[in-house]
Amino acid sequence: SAEDADSNGEEGLFYTWTIEELKTFLNNDEIQLISEIFTINETPNFESRSILHMNSIDAMNRFWTSQNQDNDELKILRTKMFDNRAPRIKPFKDTKSILSWNALMIQSLCEAYLVTGDEKYKDIAIQNAKTWLNLYQTNNVLVRSINNNVISGPGYLEDYSYFVNACISLHEVTLDLFWLEKAKYIADEMIDLFWYEPEKRFYDTSRHESDLIYRPINPFDNATPSGTSEANRCLRKLGFIFNISKYNNIHILINEKMTDYVRGAPLSFSNQLSVEYSNLLKSLEILITSPTLSLALPFLHLIGGRYIPDRTLIGWIQEQNEELSSELDSIVLLEGREPKSQNTVCYVCSNFSCDLPAESYKEFELQIETILNP
Repeated sequence: SAEDADSNGEEGLFYTWTIEELKTFLNNDEIQLISEIFTINETPNFESRSILHMNSIDAMNRFWTSQNQDNDELKILRTKMFDNRAPRIKPFKDTKSILSWNALMIQSLCEAYLVTGDEKYKDIAIQNAKTWLNLYQTNNVLVRSINNNVISGPGYLEDYSYFVNACISLHEVTLDLFWLEKAKYIADEMIDLFWYEPEKRFYDTSRHESDLIYRPINPFDNATPSGTSEANRCLRKLGFIFNISKYNNIHILINEKMTDYVRGAPLSFSNQLSVEYSNLLKSLEILITSPTLSLALPFLHLIGGRYIPDRTLIGWIQEQNEELSSELDSIVLLEGREPKSQNTVCYVCSNFSCDLPAESYKEFELQIETILNP
């Protein structure tokens, strides 16, 4: 979860360099070469030392291969530097894993996969989420953090809301309805544990934590979004997908409750404002149905390669979900749109008003471009 900036009493000591240090183990040609690659010279850029950055795009193109790997020259230099740095005292590392931070990373990995098509991002996201789901199954609750197999306790509102959004993101990259089922199930539990109906607000801690003197509420978005704004985001999305009035009503109530807060300090509610702004945008719902995921992937990556700020992406892949469970029956976009046995069919809709089914990549691309560039 974190690593100290200082070691041996000096900030940045482990990771920074001086030109004098480099001269003790590199020859003149290597010093010249490293100055062409990194920002290292007689003038330090961090207190009395230097953080090494690539000098320029030209340097990056020259010393990195097309697979973003070091070329032979840089590999030799980097190995020498690593070996020389190894005896230094390392900063202290906090090795606990926090659910909310992992859930944010899952969402980022899913977005990276959609844009790049690199399977490693999707694989890591799935493995990460399944690790937390296994802990959930074992402990009958989402856990806050784990360190050396020791659980810290039950999760907070931010852990639940971030993870629900992570499950929605995982559905978008896998098109597996399993993840939407998990998102809905955990969202219902989140409402049960953290929503307080008399005050129309979410608390940050569960109603079961009765030993607390004070039950905190912190709706401010800081370095990470507040649990409230992320709960608002996931309930807005799930309310749209499942057409469940409970989700929609809580979303509306949160926006009403937050109005005075946001007006008084808008910079402290960036994520909340982002959620509210989504309500002003033209909605775009996309359904991809296909007998197999491999046939659907070109259509999926077409979406990932375009900036669509308020999309709702749903998939139904026959090899993954032959029939809909009772939990999924309320998904409006799936009604009467079972996957066909031979080819991928896509539906592009706005506020559930859909164009004709697109049965080819070109038809689908044209429909998307028409909506994005009317």
